[in-house]
Amino acid sequence: MEKVLIVTCKNDTHPNSVIELLNKKGIPFFRLNTESLLTDYSFAWCCTENGDVQFTITDDSNGKTINNSEIHSVWYRRPIAPEELKYSYDEKVDYHNLKEAKSFYFYLMYYLSDFYSIGNHFRDKYANSKFVQHQLAGKLGMKMPMMCISNNKNLLSQAMREYESLIIKPLGDYSIWYDGDNTYQFYATKVQTDELFANKEESLFANS
Repeated sequence: MEKVLIVTCKNDTHPNSVIELLNKKGIPFFRLNTESLLTDYSFAWCCTENGDVQFTITDDSNGKTINNSEIHSVWYRRPIAPEELKYSYDEKVDYHNLKEAKSFYFYLMYYLSDFYSIGNHFRDKYANSKFVQHQLAGKLGMKMPMMCISNNKNLLSQAMREYESLIIKPLGDYSIWYDGDNTYQFYATKVQTDELFANKEESLFANS
């Protein structure tokens, strides 16, 4: 039975509406929250002597499984590298185990790149770079605003003081989760330059 593999993370709610539609249409799917690869899933990846790949991933919470022969297509929706551990020993061992999990995760993402997909984990990460976007837009002749990225208040002030107002935004898609229900999301925000630089340096970079 062919299935849609949704590669995402727990905190992303956007796949929920798509999953609801897939359920209504009776389309089989499997959701993989990649940060929980070691804690919420069981997996086995085997290669035969002639190089054929066989792998299975099981969601331990509901018993759903998917293997490579069942994958019809892949939707990459903001997956992140594994960061949760099922068993914790000490700092060095935990660090090693997470590095191993991340290595497997990257190999898996490369393998899934061969399937028909919406998005691509590696190309999307590159295209999502504010540095790349700004540089490419300039090369294409688009009129671009001044941009400055810094961790020093004085350097940032020197570069941006001439503007009456600024847009501040994170380089990536981040949020702070205070508990299971409440988050503080970092959106693009317009601020008055004088008001921004009136803050202490630690306050400035904690909020921007």
